[in-house]
Amino acid sequence: MTESAKSHKISAIGVDQMPELQHKAFEQRYGQSDDKDWSWYDVADPATRLQTDRLLHRGIDRLMAITDSHPEDWRVLVVCGGVGGEATYLRKKGFTQITNSDFSSSAIEIAQRREPSVTSMVLNAEALDVPDDSYDLVLVRAGLHHLPRPVLGMNEMIRVASKAVLAIEPNEGVLAKLLGQEFEVEEGEINYVFRWTNELLEQVVKSQILQDPVHIENLRSLHHHKVWVVAEKLFADNPERMHQFIDAVYRIGGPLLDRVGNHFVGLVVKDPAVPHRRSLDLTDRAAS
Repeated sequence: MTESAKSHKISAIGVDQMPELQHKAFEQRYGQSDDKDWSWYDVADPATRLQTDRLLHRGIDRLMAITDSHPEDWRVLVVCGGVGGEATYLRKKGFTQITNSDFSSSAIEIAQRREPSVTSMVLNAEALDVPDDSYDLVLVRAGLHHLPRPVLGMNEMIRVASKAVLAIEPNEGVLAKLLGQEFEVEEGEINYVFRWTNELLEQVVKSQILQDPVHIENLRSLHHHKVWVVAEKLFADNPERMHQFIDAVYRIGGPLLDRVGNHFVGLVVKDPAVPHRRSLDLTDRAAS
């Protein structure tokens, strides 16, 4: 197929068709896999965890600092959570009230087996079937850019979150153009890679919550899978050296390149001047 034909095929797919096509693609992806295909979420070696979790770690630590809180204070909803990789991270981090959601029932079935201590449910990120302010924190990692309407997905996260939203997604910029791609193919179906900026996030948030007090921040970061690929080629038989290499790349490259980094770590905190200590509030109410 020529490039012009590919472009025509993409433009010919109506917006109402895209959710069905993407749902079919993801059901096929997860339905053809089994639990062991996702075991890397549970691997404990430092190199894997550093490459997989560092952006989540950065966003969550910043959230805890801003809100003067602890993981057990938060009821969390993960959207576009697939088989529960983010839920696994949160559980190990100390969060105890976690709900993992995805629009693929096949992914949720795997997630329930992988993380039986975590609530798992089928939800469409563009139309979350839960009331306003249902969760303290709504989190997504590499999920909004798979949606036909990514901003609508963000609107839903803001609606459902009573306190905070954390979104780890592609960031618009020079590095993204050099290292990234415009379209992704998932089981034969195509989606556009939507990229965020701090300015875009601010407009989306403020147009929805208007003049309510809010903290909006982008912890923009350099982060790419190619770092892992290179580390594995150089130190395949030495996990400790792999970890040292990956850590050095981000420690050295971060200060130099984070400002033009390819990853968006968008953090929204409602009423930032008010500490979030739900577990203490509940304890105090029970005691009284």
